[in-house]
Amino acid sequence: MAERRTVDTSASGSTLGSSKSREGADHGSAQATGSRVPAPAHQEEQDQKEKKEKKPNYVIRKARGIWTTLDLDKPTLMTMFKAACAPTISLAFYQADAVANYFTTLGYLVAIASILAVPIMPRAKFLQNLLFNTIAVCIGAAVALLAIWTGVQARNHTQAAGTPATAYNSSQAAVCAIWLFFEVFLINTIRSARPQLNFTCILTSIFAVVSMTYGPSFPTMAAGISFARRLMVSFL
Repeated sequence: MAERRTVDTSASGSTLGSSKSREGADHGSAQATGSRVPAPAHQEEQDQKEKKEKKPNYVIRKARGIWTTLDLDKPTLMTMFKAACAPTISLAFYQADAVANYFTTLGYLVAIASILAVPIMPRAKFLQNLLFNTIAVCIGAAVALLAIWTGVQARNHTQAAGTPATAYNSSQAAVCAIWLFFEVFLINTIRSARPQLNFTCILTSIFAVVSMTYGPSFPTMAAGISFARRLMVSFL
């Protein structure tokens, strides 16, 4: 009986010890899990916050989509800006009353002439084109004055007495038309022989067309000189 009690006591002691050790292990695991549970949740919140910060807003995503659709790189964009700068300035200063009153209906030619200067070309080519354009505009102004003078003389020799000075005169219109045909033919002949003068010939053609279109409306040479001067200034 004593031996059985001893065995039972030792068994119960071992059972209590094992249960205590289990309770201690469970308590330690609970503490460990308790300390580790908030860590993944905090990390997940931090990851979501980083994703939100990295994710672009709607405007940026839309702008990137448009940019990708246009397929424009930086050098092309800079070249476009360089070419558009001159006509933009030309149209902007036309908003001033002093400029608008001087050029009247010829202000649009300032922007056209600035485009035909072709500022996107290399420096040497640009200076060469600018020199040729200046010489061509001056020659075109001289030819326009000669054509206007002949038109005014045709008006003076064919206009009936008592006719208003600003009335239409068919002889003056015919003279201006002949000059226009002659100038366009000569300019295109030079353009065909010298392709490097392409932009210069286009500029001179515009000068001839505009001057001869307004030519039949000049009753006197003073009006023609004033118009030719404003036209030349707008091109230059």
